[in-house]
Amino acid sequence: MEDNGCVSIPAAGFHRKFENEQVKMTLIENLGYEKEAVMMGHPLSNCAAVPEAAIRLVWNTIFTVSADGIGRRMTTYMLPTFPLSADRPFAHETSSTETKYGVAIDEGPVMNPTTSSFEYAQAWYENVLKNCAVKKTTLHIDRPGRHTVKIICGDPGVVVQKIVLDFGGMKRSYAGPPPTEVSR
Repeated sequence: MEDNGCVSIPAAGFHRKFENEQVKMTLIENLGYEKEAVMMGHPLSNCAAVPEAAIRLVWNTIFTVSADGIGRRMTTYMLPTFPLSADRPFAHETSSTETKYGVAIDEGPVMNPTTSSFEYAQAWYENVLKNCAVKKTTLHIDRPGRHTVKIICGDPGVVVQKIVLDFGGMKRSYAGPPPTEVSR
């Protein structure tokens, strides 16, 4: 439920998961800002085992009161990782190989942020120090009401900590807003 202009969703609170025999969703306790994170597949799995948009986590009861037909920010809190799959090129510290994943609202387009940054770059240092890669993506929410949020596996081994939808109320903070509660 939207609270003070944002919806904060812990990764482990997903409603549905879609996986296959090679790529399983794994809950990891005591990891992340919300004390439980979700790893989407094993980091050494083959990327070919991930059919596009088929492996995903879904949160299907997100309720918003704000929507005015403009883009809204989705902030993903991910574990900073490098792609490790054997079928990806070697990720040397100066390569541009990125760890891929997707985000979407309802049946809208899939946007593809990344958890990667060049090793030893300032962004890499910051991500390692806070044990989190915070990525902002603009998505379109055209109406208030119920919405479906999706995180789609791109590279196996991506670790999701939490998701925040910002409707103009998100305040700057180290760990983002606490999880919003369901209003009954």
